[in-house]
Amino acid sequence: MPVHMRGLPSNMGKIMDIAKRYNLKVIEDCAQADGGSCKGKRLGTFGDAGCFSFDFYKIINTGEGGMVVTNNEKIYIRTQSWHGTAACLRPNRYARESISGEIFYGENYRMGQINAGIGLSQLKKLDNCLSKLRRNKKKLIEYIGEVKRVKYAPVNDSEGDCSVINSPLFPTSEVGKEEVGKEDC
Repeated sequence: MPVHMRGLPSNMGKIMDIAKRYNLKVIEDCAQADGGSCKGKRLGTFGDAGCFSFDFYKIINTGEGGMVVTNNEKIYIRTQSWHGTAACLRPNRYARESISGEIFYGENYRMGQINAGIGLSQLKKLDNCLSKLRRNKKKLIEYIGEVKRVKYAPVNDSEGDCSVINSPLFPTSEVGKEEVGKEDC
């Protein structure tokens, strides 16, 4: 479960290689990376499912709520059942399972319609917002770089970074003046 913490894209190329090699499912935690990408592909679309959060501290704020994206039918059915009190979304709730594991215990985590409407409005502004954040982060790094030589945490893809955080690294007795390398996604 890669976590795209603070909008920084995880190294999805390596993660997906490992998942493929060991036949593992990948659930991306995109709670802090709405709109982020890695090598031009949106975060949340690499693995089997991507999970997003829209609470007060996230890039898109709907007041509360979230979303799961997937192209896997079994995961889709499970997430529908989990958020909608289990099995209530089936065309015939009294029929046998159409997919093994379709019927299981769930909760009531549906996002309200007002929150969803706010989310759709926020989504229209997302790319413009991220563009401004990236531009401002770049300017800040350039300015700080002129004042004092500061290294930054590796960013797997600066074009896909949501740029909600500027993460300087300062030398310690353990790290010294080692170069901080960048890896490809």
